[in-house]
Amino acid sequence: AGQPDLGSMNRLKERNLPTTAKWRLAAAYKLAGLEDAARSLAEGDIAVPAYQELSNTYGSDIRDKAMILETLTLLQDRPRAQKIVKELSEALSSDRWMSTQTTAFALIAIARHAGLSGAAESSYTFSYSWLNGPEQHIAASAPVVQQSLAAEQDSVAVIVLKNEGDNILYARLIMRGIPRLGSEREASNGLTCALVYLDKNGKAVDISSLVQGTDIVAQVTVKNSGAIGKYDEIALAHLVPSGWEIHNERLAGREDATLLDYQDIRDDRVYTFFDLNQGETKIIRLLLHAAYAGKFYLPPINIAAMYDDKINARLKGQWITVTTPGE
Repeated sequence: AGQPDLGSMNRLKERNLPTTAKWRLAAAYKLAGLEDAARSLAEGDIAVPAYQELSNTYGSDIRDKAMILETLTLLQDRPRAQKIVKELSEALSSDRWMSTQTTAFALIAIARHAGLSGAAESSYTFSYSWLNGPEQHIAASAPVVQQSLAAEQDSVAVIVLKNEGDNILYARLIMRGIPRLGSEREASNGLTCALVYLDKNGKAVDISSLVQGTDIVAQVTVKNSGAIGKYDEIALAHLVPSGWEIHNERLAGREDATLLDYQDIRDDRVYTFFDLNQGETKIIRLLLHAAYAGKFYLPPINIAAMYDDKINARLKGQWITVTTPGE
C-alpha cells in the first residue's frame, strides 16, 4: 500500500533471523525503496537444508529456495538467481511430489525471473503429431504451452515433436489415469492400514455377498509405522460401492469423533482427517447399509499425509453383490 512499517522492519532486522525470514525481509526492504538494507541482508548463503513440513507453515526446502529466488530477482542478482532457477526447474521436472504451496511458490518465482531475463517475451514455434494424427503447428510467446492429448486404452501412444524455431524447448509428457477396476495395488509406506467388516454383534462379515437390508460396520485401523516422529494432517478417503448407503450418525445426534480433527460425510464417501504420533494406532468406524440389489464395485481405500505423498497406504477394491431377501 506504499506505507511500509519501517520501525518494525528495523527491529526485526536486528534479530538472529532464520534464512527464510531474512530473505523475505530483504525483499520487503527492496520494495520499500531501501536497496542498501535489502542487499546487506541478501549477502548471506543461499543454501537451504532439505526438509518437508507436514503442518504449521507447510514449508519445504524448495519453497524456501523459491522465496530466495524472488528476492534475488527483485535485486536483479542474475548469477545467484540462475543457480536457484536451475535447482527449481530440476525439482519441478522430477518425479518428486510437491505440495500445492511448494509448487505455487516455485512457479511464481521462476515466472518472475523469466520476466526479468526477457525470456517470457521471446516467441517460438513447434509442431507435433499424436497417435499418427495430422501435424499441429504451434506459435507462442508464453513461458508454457500445454496441450491435452486423449489416449486410447491398450494403444501404443506415439508423439512426434519438432522444434521449428531457434529457441531451446523443453518437452514433458505427463500421464494421469485411474487403474482398471480390480487392478489396484496395495501399498504401505510409513503407514499401515487394515480393514474389517463387522455385524451388529462385532463378528466379521464376508462382504462379497450381502442380503439387501443388512447393516454392517466398516472398521479401518491405521497405524503410524514410520520412524520420523509424528505425522500431521493425515487424510483417509473411504469410498463405498453404489449399492451401499452411509449411516450419518450425526443426524441422530450420535458421534464419536474425539480422536479425529475433522470428518466430511458425503453420500458415497467419507473423508477423515487426523494426526498420528509415531507408533500410534487409530480406529475409524463407519456404519453402512446394503440398500440396493445388484453387483457393484467397492473402490480402494486410500490414506496419506496431505503434505508428503511419500507417506501413504492403500487397500485394494473388490466386486461385491447385494442380493434380494430369499435369493
